[in-house]
Amino acid sequence: MNETPTVLVLASYGSVGPEIIKRLVEKTDVEVIATGRKPDKLAQLAANIGSDRVRTRELDAFDRTALTSACAEAGLVINCVGPYAKDGAEIARTVIEARTSYVDFANEQIHYRRLKELGPLAASNGLLLLTAAGAIPGISAIVSLLAAKRLSAVDSLEMYYTQGRMPSPELGLGSLMSAVVDAGFAPMALVDGREVTIRLGGATKTETLPEPFGATAMIEYPTIESLTLPHKL
Repeated sequence: MNETPTVLVLASYGSVGPEIIKRLVEKTDVEVIATGRKPDKLAQLAANIGSDRVRTRELDAFDRTALTSACAEAGLVINCVGPYAKDGAEIARTVIEARTSYVDFANEQIHYRRLKELGPLAASNGLLLLTAAGAIPGISAIVSLLAAKRLSAVDSLEMYYTQGRMPSPELGLGSLMSAVVDAGFAPMALVDGREVTIRLGGATKTETLPEPFGATAMIEYPTIESLTLPHKL
């Protein structure tokens, strides 16, 4: 590996990847390998970023051999390939078995449970294995822990999220898929390799939110916080 740290970004031209790469260029001195399956989109991404510290590589993250080879060039893999509930754990396993640290932004309980199985392997090799690093649920968990630490007494903590428009019309509803998958079969979106039909019936709740929202019907689904925060609070 080069003396300068190298970060491999999977699905680099999606909804999350470009912003991550921009911040890596702005805030760090790392080298970035931006990957994806479409050369034209990789070329456009590189042109938009405009940094000599960003190079592109055509890569199918589901090709275990190709991903393992790419991991040899990096110290950290940032996985932006979704939905995590379907294939995230397999990608993570490939990365960890290639002895490379791993980060993603999932919020699905099933993905969290699968990654826990990789914990001992990552720890034995001194690797970072981090999920839920995004705004949902990462920031909310951090805020909850901080509040519990600083306040003299805490009876309850409530967090509300709102979903804005996607940054590009080509991205569709990708950012909502993890919530939909979890809402259908909380932790059984995938069972023994078989995809389970997504159902939303009954998986909603009504909350009274601050103005201007008022009474709002929303998808109800279990997030990783319900598994992790009770261990701390």
